[in-house]
Amino acid sequence: MENIISRPDIAAQREAAQNTAFGLASSHIVERAAGFGVQPVSIFIYNIGPLEFNEPRYPNHPHILIRRCPQDKEWVLTGSLQHPFEEKRFDGNGNPFTIYTDGYLEASRTLNPMNPGSDQSWGCDDPINVGSNWSALGVFWSTHYPPLDQEVRACRERMEKSFKEELEVLVSEEAKSPEAAKVRANDISHAAANYYGQSFSWHRSDLTRKSADAGKVPCAVCGELVQKTAKLCVHCTCPDPAEEVSARREVWLERKLRGPNKPREAD
Repeated sequence: MENIISRPDIAAQREAAQNTAFGLASSHIVERAAGFGVQPVSIFIYNIGPLEFNEPRYPNHPHILIRRCPQDKEWVLTGSLQHPFEEKRFDGNGNPFTIYTDGYLEASRTLNPMNPGSDQSWGCDDPINVGSNWSALGVFWSTHYPPLDQEVRACRERMEKSFKEELEVLVSEEAKSPEAAKVRANDISHAAANYYGQSFSWHRSDLTRKSADAGKVPCAVCGELVQKTAKLCVHCTCPDPAEEVSARREVWLERKLRGPNKPREAD
């Protein structure tokens, strides 16, 4: 009998037939051999917005945290996953097993559970999805590190559109009842007002507390943030003259490794 391993065309036909017999979707990649014939691709998750998300996406992402983007940065890397993606499933008896699926679809579903595809601009007006579509609030995925400029721009356009729509709803609500607007306002509402620097009866952007790190610069010796006018770093206690940075950094590192209140070893 002819060995089908030597006939790639026949082996491919048999594999396709088996996939059909098992009723597997075309996006599923079934384990046949190491590597599955697919080159793994890293998919990076970025956030350009002021909101932080800490909401599990069961069953594949029971612990997920999307950190907010600092004001002084254009974007922040918050996580990653791979294509093909190891998706967790359970059989009829509740036993777990893993199948390999399209990582791009998984990334899109993670950021927007209602998304049926990989188009990150896809939206849904269903009230059950309000606040759950992170793709519309500054989060996006990309196969590039750093992300492409056009990807960042597209995400910002989606976020600004969502923020404007949120403010329109709150302005209309405020015109009817300021108290109702205060009850209706949520984290997205306040983030939108801060983003555009607008104040309302339910939000005062001009009273927003400034960041504790605003105006600070990194110490040239230890790298911690200090006041721009500081003559002495509160973290490493070193002065900050540029011409002595290298030597002072060696002293600081030696003291840090030695530990507090321990004398320096004799040479």
